[in-house]
Amino acid sequence: MLRRNQNARFWLSILKKYRNVVENNFSVFGEHPKNLMDKDHPIDITIFASSSSSSLSFATLRLMPPHIEVNDDSKRKLPKVIFGDMIAGTTVLPKEDFELVAWESRIPPYKRFVNLATYCDDHKTSQDRTESPSNKRQRFIHE
Repeated sequence: MLRRNQNARFWLSILKKYRNVVENNFSVFGEHPKNLMDKDHPIDITIFASSSSSSLSFATLRLMPPHIEVNDDSKRKLPKVIFGDMIAGTTVLPKEDFELVAWESRIPPYKRFVNLATYCDDHKTSQDRTESPSNKRQRFIHE
């Protein structure tokens, strides 16, 4: 990706995205994303995807811990997105879960470093967990 685009403004915008992802994960989970991945905990990468797709306004995009794959066609087929393309905003993200390919070998045995990216609706679950007093009052009145 660096070879294709050596524009300083582009790379500053990428660094801002990385910083925002780290800050967001610190505020939500209390830890650095690398530490979360080391503990097999998903991280929030919605900020990376914000330039790639406008459908993320309602859902959070979570990146699951990576795994190594040898090219095996018998596995479940999910749409594939290259990590560099997502960060650069040059791809449209699928509206369903997808594989985020961090690296792919061009020579045998054709291994790939793959993460599973999943959407989750945090807005809905956060409303279920905490109700504002006005919502409780409205529910009490209607019962």
